[in-house]
Amino acid sequence: MSFFGGLILFIAIVGTATMVGNKLRGKETSSWKSIWGPFVFFGAIGLGLFISGQDEPTEPTRQLSPAEITAITLIRETMTRDVRHLLADNLSAHLDDGVAVLTESQAAYWVKDEEVYAANGIAMIYSPKIEKSPVNIDFDTVELAVKDGQ
Repeated sequence: MSFFGGLILFIAIVGTATMVGNKLRGKETSSWKSIWGPFVFFGAIGLGLFISGQDEPTEPTRQLSPAEITAITLIRETMTRDVRHLLADNLSAHLDDGVAVLTESQAAYWVKDEEVYAANGIAMIYSPKIEKSPVNIDFDTVELAVKDGQ
């Protein structure tokens, strides 16, 4: 969150707390304050959220290699229809003459010679007809490969 976004949110919270405190203490407030208070509060929250997202740098996207694109396509074909959307955001990297793929939901796959293997139980659930990966390829090795590859 940016400094200005935080400042606007702080002002909105203090202003709302003051309004609520005055009402609880029975202090008279003019009608325009009671009408405009919620608008100011929600406007400040909205503006603060808008500003807070403006200074966050976006991560550059890495261009996938042809082998990684092929691996992701092959994995998608093995997945049951209802979980294919989980492959939308994934990390991939080369690993032991194959391609390691880790989905956002932590399903770990390894593809070698156009054969898809499950490196953990989540991948086995998402793709029940594929075989388990070799012993040296597990979730930890897939995770390490994709972190190093990014």
